[in-house]
Amino acid sequence: MPEERDADLALDGLVHDLSNVFQTILESAELLHSDEHWIWLARALRRSAVRGQRLVDGYRETNVAAPTADLQTVVEDAIEFAADVLRALRITGVQFRRDLGAGLRLKGNPTTWERVLFNLLINAGQAMPKGGVVDVRTRLRENSVEITVADNGPGIPEEVLPQIFQPRFSTSKSRSGLGLHIVESLVRKNGGTVQAANRAGSRGAEFRISVPA
Repeated sequence: MPEERDADLALDGLVHDLSNVFQTILESAELLHSDEHWIWLARALRRSAVRGQRLVDGYRETNVAAPTADLQTVVEDAIEFAADVLRALRITGVQFRRDLGAGLRLKGNPTTWERVLFNLLINAGQAMPKGGVVDVRTRLRENSVEITVADNGPGIPEEVLPQIFQPRFSTSKSRSGLGLHIVESLVRKNGGTVQAANRAGSRGAEFRISVPA
């Protein structure tokens, strides 16, 4: 149908234009890299542009059957990008600790799982503007892979826990309220579940993802 073709062309056009935007950012980062004072920014820009290109490429991978993701690589990439973004937001003092099971893989596109972890890490970092610790743990539990992201921030008010994954819901006016909704949507799309809670016997929030192994 003409309307469907127009929609497809609109998406293809958006992907094409975004690719040009990211390429421009990459070229600008190369120019900045020649100045020692801005090397850190050049590297952060490059990582951000490369990640943007991966997100765009994900829309092109329509014929890839049953992709899988190396979970350790996903976690490391998500942490690296989250650290760049937090630095840009001038949120310092957030430390990321890993406790990763060996050889774990997830069904699904690696970029998708990076988006899931990135949104959880950014959410945790923004909850601790004066610094704190984010723990990322992965384990194989019987027939499921379990991913836990926990922080030592203020935690989640009990009255809002049932709404935490709803679109546009946020406890802060400065946030879009889409991050956790994206997390829940992508996890569910890949056959998993995600739960939010406050840490038992400790300060902070905890998000637990369970995905069929």
